[in-house]
Amino acid sequence: MESSKMPTLPPKHTHRFRPTTACRYTNAAIAITLACYLFIIPFASIVYHLDDPALQGDGIPKFAFTLHRSLAPKFEKWAIQRVESAQACDLSIHQIAETEWPVFGSLFYLLATDALQQA
Repeated sequence: MESSKMPTLPPKHTHRFRPTTACRYTNAAIAITLACYLFIIPFASIVYHLDDPALQGDGIPKFAFTLHRSLAPKFEKWAIQRVESAQACDLSIHQIAETEWPVFGSLFYLLATDALQQA
């Protein structure tokens, strides 16, 4: 007589730390963080600023004031360092980028400051 075998259950898996699982979760967290930083946050910022009524007609958008306010300390720091370094004294008249661009950049910055103050 044949003995019937009872079906056996698969062995219980113990939950152990697996390096591949940790690597997957770490890579997923890095990918989500980069996606937020590079795509989602800038997209949300653009959508938020597109709602500004100044973009539809006359006026200066609120974003221009925010951008100028954040740029002012950096520009001031750059201008002070540029004057203190006396870098322009050693340049020849043929070095256009090093001699004229800082002047034009400063002029446009001051024109923007004047326009924002008049608004």
